[in-house]
Amino acid sequence: RYVPVVAAYDVQDDQHNVFVFEKLGAVDVHGLVVNVSDAEWLAFTLHELEFRSLALDRRSLEQGRLVRFTVLRDLDGFSLARLTRPALARLQRTVALASACYPEYIHKSVFINTPVHSPFGLSTSTSSIQLWLDDAQRQKMIFLKRGDASGTLDKICPPASRPLLFGTYMSNIPSILLTCFDSWAGGTNDRIDLPATGLLGKDSYALLRENGATEAEIRARGTLTVPFRVNANDTLCWEFCVQQYDVDFLVKFRTQGDGGAVELNVDGWDKARFVHGQVEAASWTAPSAGVAVLCWDNSFSWTRGKTLCYKASVAKLTVLTNDVADDDAALDLSGHTSL
Repeated sequence: RYVPVVAAYDVQDDQHNVFVFEKLGAVDVHGLVVNVSDAEWLAFTLHELEFRSLALDRRSLEQGRLVRFTVLRDLDGFSLARLTRPALARLQRTVALASACYPEYIHKSVFINTPVHSPFGLSTSTSSIQLWLDDAQRQKMIFLKRGDASGTLDKICPPASRPLLFGTYMSNIPSILLTCFDSWAGGTNDRIDLPATGLLGKDSYALLRENGATEAEIRARGTLTVPFRVNANDTLCWEFCVQQYDVDFLVKFRTQGDGGAVELNVDGWDKARFVHGQVEAASWTAPSAGVAVLCWDNSFSWTRGKTLCYKASVAKLTVLTNDVADDDAALDLSGHTSL
């Protein structure tokens, strides 16, 4: 209900490893934490891990070699703004359980559609998560950015083997518009039924509002700016959706220059237009201390005001040193900390 995932046992690579497809960007984190208890999640996780392990054992005996999973995790729509401490704690326990009891479960773990606008990609979240893993597990992780042109994904799993639209980085656009974006299409295998659970197929705006987003009005020819104080290597993460029509969005950074305070446009986040039905979820890591500003611009519209929902927070990667072990590093989710 909350996690769109499917194990495609009839889709294999040349070494007979089986593929699992996960739409991590469409996981309903809020619903999962609020409506599913820790005990229920543990029971579900154990059942899934044991069932898949037995299936892999049978296939290993049939093939006369070790058969494992290659997991493709689509981060389209993912935002650090959705993570909470209870969600992160549950994730850590799940990773620890899988690592301890099923160490050879995974052949490769491929993350696709990782953000391109942050100079460190998803370093704030993945650095913390990778501390829970050993070296062998880290070496199995592959990160492919949005619009990756290297062909790595197609080599690992060609489009004909992937579910419909899996891998497209505009999956939040209404399906009627996707025909206009052939170059962004993902998989073409209509035999794999990726369930429309989690946030897939839902009213993006309504869900964002229900999950605690701030709703704001922008008058005709007006703008909305939301500043955040950040330190070096802090990551500002956000997601938003406009209720009707469209709105321009950009990110600015205010810092101290030689002649005083200066305001710069963030590289990769120049003004761009976003339409109704599209949830924009992204992050940016600050190179130095200053003030990051999320800007929504409706100045192009002379007659129509716009309504949007947004969530934003600053994530800090806190590594304790000296007499504290490195594995005590933690992802500090400081919540909605606008100035």
